Amino acid sequence: MKSVARDFVPPILMRALRPTANSGVYTSAADSVYTSAGDTIAAAQAAGLSVGDYVERLWGIQGRSALIVERLHQLGTTSAAQTVVEIGAGTGRYTGHTLKYCAPKRYQIYETDNGWASWLGRTYPVEVCPADGRSLASTESQSVDLMQSFGTFVYLPFMISYRYFKEMARVAAPRAFITFDIISERCLEAKTVDKWIESGHDFPCFLSVAYVRQFFEENGFRLLDSFVTPYDVGSSEYLVFRRP
Repeated sequence: MKSVARDFVPPILMRALRPTANSGVYTSAADSVYTSAGDTIAAAQAAGLSVGDYVERLWGIQGRSALIVERLHQLGTTSAAQTVVEIGAGTGRYTGHTLKYCAPKRYQIYETDNGWASWLGRTYPVEVCPADGRSLASTESQSVDLMQSFGTFVYLPFMISYRYFKEMARVAAPRAFITFDIISERCLEAKTVDKWIESGHDFPCFLSVAYVRQFFEENGFRLLDSFVTPYDVGSSEYLVFRRP
């Protein structure tokens, strides 16, 4: 099924894994993961790895999602999380690590790819919500303790991101955490932009930290922390907000 998010997903991530000729064994290149959940899962199984570990080995970023979730945990995001919502859970790399730090009564995911959404629902104790690529329609207002997204707002166009930000503010409970990453001013030094140009990847979408911070502060949150991590050929900046 075509979705809003898929319309804007990086082309580098939209090519399917293919079995090698003659062997029937699934192999892949570092620029091929998201199109077919079944193929990616089969390749991970053939390699004797979890899907998350397989994908990170494929991309040469072993351990990165674990480090990011650990840092967020140290900021307290998972300490008292009884209700979690994750936008764009994808391969479940961050879902799995989050569940190592908390046992929420409700963990909702919004994933526009039906193959991945179905697999996530079979693999983790999560509620798979219908995803329209722009809202959190299945989540009640002021009901969520931890609202998170990883590697999603780096490619979504502004108006889609803005709709999600409004939804995040709506569903966040008192004392809730909101965390996600963006491609910000800190991630776009001239030499880094040159790397993006050389890579041929045109998907990065810039978001201003000042603008995003102002939006969430006007909606009753404060910026608790921010940090930059490697992303593709450049980097992204994580923002961690909390509602008093």
